Amino acid sequence: MAERALASVASGAATPIGPIANLRGELSAVRVRLAALQGDTDQVIAEGKQALNWLQSDYQSLRMRVAKDLGYACIAQRDLVRAEQAFSEAMVNGFHVGLPYISAMATSDYAYTLMLRGAYTNAINACRDTIDQMMHHQRNRTVPGIGLPFIALADLHTIRHEFAGALPALAEAESAIKSGHTTSYLCLLIVMARVARARNDLPGALRIIRQARFMARQRRVGWVRAVLDGLESQIMIEQGDLEAAGQLITNIVTTPSEFQYLPTAAFYAREHITRAHYEWRLARYQATGDCQALHDLAMELSTPSGTELWQRLSPLDAALLRGLALAAAGEDATEAILSALDLAISERIVAPFQQAGEPLRRILNQLLSRQRLPPFGEYLLTLLDDYEPSSIAVLSTPSSDALPEPLSQREIEVLRLMAEGRSNQEIAGHLIIAISTVKSHVNNIFSKLSVASRTQAVARGRRLGLIP
Repeated sequence: MAERALASVASGAATPIGPIANLRGELSAVRVRLAALQGDTDQVIAEGKQALNWLQSDYQSLRMRVAKDLGYACIAQRDLVRAEQAFSEAMVNGFHVGLPYISAMATSDYAYTLMLRGAYTNAINACRDTIDQMMHHQRNRTVPGIGLPFIALADLHTIRHEFAGALPALAEAESAIKSGHTTSYLCLLIVMARVARARNDLPGALRIIRQARFMARQRRVGWVRAVLDGLESQIMIEQGDLEAAGQLITNIVTTPSEFQYLPTAAFYAREHITRAHYEWRLARYQATGDCQALHDLAMELSTPSGTELWQRLSPLDAALLRGLALAAAGEDATEAILSALDLAISERIVAPFQQAGEPLRRILNQLLSRQRLPPFGEYLLTLLDDYEPSSIAVLSTPSSDALPEPLSQREIEVLRLMAEGRSNQEIAGHLIIAISTVKSHVNNIFSKLSVASRTQAVARGRRLGLIP
């Protein structure tokens, strides 16, 4: 009926009640939603492009919904760049049209899309930008979805073992997300379990996993149950119970459609299903002393296969596991481990190395004795040598001299002005720089100090003696 009406307008037989471009855009947007519900990603992408071309700036709310569907379709087609662009549009424009919950949800999708390709710093900055905007207005503090950027931020800091940033963000997420928001709450529980595991609290991680599994089973969220089984199997491997790990891995259902299009689900499936399969095989071959199987596994990890995003290990994980397999087979693991370290250093990724435990410690010590270990490797070795739950507070709050990256003089100036309670606008005026430059400095300060808010940044800066 809409098509016939538009045809009448085009022929001059009827007069439109609004801009013809918006009417065409609305029609394309309806087709996008129908195609998304039917899982027709080709149609979503084709109609999504049309809708965004037609819809004018006064139709931002509809543009955002189209952009989100377009982003999911691009994930399904393994096109991360276009997915990022689509989620970015929804993320940025949500505040402009009074729909902050759209921005919050799109930020989570955007952050996990970046995480799928290892761009953790950009993901952290995106989460902080959205959180900063949401916290600017009191009314935004209770909108649905506000906890999602905090979940992603806690997860990102955990991957870096920056618990001074992870724990406050996790606390904010817990206060914002209620159990009635099923998917968000289950994602919160997954991240809580990941944080507990990273802090070496394996019993605590298992308690959270079992709580989450009960809820996922009760509410029939199949993809979360599969991820939880994979995560528990990894903990069983760390505890040396290969039989229990094998049973969990064998029973994992890897067909949930969410793994195909939902960035969060795809990321966790890769982390806790795909990686768990490789880790279990590595542990099993090592336990039986099967050097040939270990060699074959290392060769397989040189060119890891997988048609879907979640079935592909990250290059860092592939290199690290390859090195561990080679070392277990009695072969030279130097090239693989140095490659993994090189991939990790720019984004300061720690978690996969800490989880590798004693086998990696031996390799790093060998590289250290041969003077082949880079500074980041020495930092990881320190964590592996001293890592205990009781030592986490010390490790996450180093002295000023021990900061992985010191603050620049300009960043210290910005931190001092933040301590005086000045807004970004006021800081920009005082220093005679653009607001965008101030935001960049603030994000750098948060990252270097491993914090998630201005209050935490100021408190930590004073503890370290950076500001009075």
